[in-house]
Amino acid sequence: KQAARGRPFPVGQQAPVMSCRVTRLFVHPVKSLDGFEAESAEVLPRGLRYDREWLVVRRRDNKVMTIREIPAMRRVKAEIDGGYLVLTHRPLTGPTASYKVSLQVKKDAEEVEVDIWDMKGTIYDEGETVAAFLTKALSEGKATAEEELYLGRMVAPRNPLSASNSDRILDENLRIRGQDGSSLHILTEESLLWVQKQLENPSLCAEVYRPNIVVEGVPFPEEDCWDTMLIRHPKPRSPNTSDEGANSDASENVIRMKTLKLCDRCAIPTTDLKGGRDKDFMPTKFLRTNHGIAPSTEGKPSKGLLGLNVNIRLPGDAADFIVSPGASASDSASTTQGAERTTNGSATDDQTVIGVIRVGDELVVTSRRNPPNYL
Repeated sequence: KQAARGRPFPVGQQAPVMSCRVTRLFVHPVKSLDGFEAESAEVLPRGLRYDREWLVVRRRDNKVMTIREIPAMRRVKAEIDGGYLVLTHRPLTGPTASYKVSLQVKKDAEEVEVDIWDMKGTIYDEGETVAAFLTKALSEGKATAEEELYLGRMVAPRNPLSASNSDRILDENLRIRGQDGSSLHILTEESLLWVQKQLENPSLCAEVYRPNIVVEGVPFPEEDCWDTMLIRHPKPRSPNTSDEGANSDASENVIRMKTLKLCDRCAIPTTDLKGGRDKDFMPTKFLRTNHGIAPSTEGKPSKGLLGLNVNIRLPGDAADFIVSPGASASDSASTTQGAERTTNGSATDDQTVIGVIRVGDELVVTSRRNPPNYL
């Protein structure tokens, strides 16, 4: 059983795989709608450009909706085409239908405060026409729409210090918009293959888990030990160049990242790409048993792990939170005492391009942590 699961070696016991390659990139413009695959993507302080910038919101109470509540969201695809956000509904039967929304930010639009996982943010309504399109598409198969929905666009990064639940603040330097608590989500090809083989289900592809970056070249689950990383465009190296020199700031277009936590899987991967729920709650149930850790709250189910939630690191960021998998941010508050607490979210900083990630780029692991206490 242990051999089937695989376990990374603790720090110092084995020389780890220190680099791998980016094989796939995904941008999800609308939270919980299908996104699109790209060969390259601009990186902003808050993540990939346009990633989770729009939200589907319930009109009556401004609640942000996800696949958990509306599995049919899997059947609406969001892409960027020229100056437009393009939404395409792919029904189970019948022709597809599309709607375009201008990427131009509306000025003087009425703003609404929403709550996403206990972290507040501000959006504006993209209008009644696209609201009607989404409401109809996501009510597929029903005689009438049960809830009126609208499309909201985030106008600024959410403030991590607005969270009343400290367990949600994994990094005070967060600049995210609609993401679930981290700038980027990373998966490995090897982890995907492991789950597919264990469950004999090749349909459990990367798209089911909704990552931003997929990499290849590391044995599963070595990524559970990654602490800090960088992604850079591969450059020819002299045979005399040391690994230490390779990790220096001399490389161009370096994107630095830090793992906030291992990604604990919820109900979303149990919804297939056509919007159907798995009756056995797979693969999440499998991960909770075969690659999981104990819950942080007594009485909750174990956490099934697959992938990393990481934050982009910029010069001048406050001291790192060192959060063990399953621990709350409050458990590591002592690591940031004395650091300047900032909201780091001005509109200017939020839109600054800090680099570009391309398929084929190199991910270099610059430091590791010990593996979690698996069940």
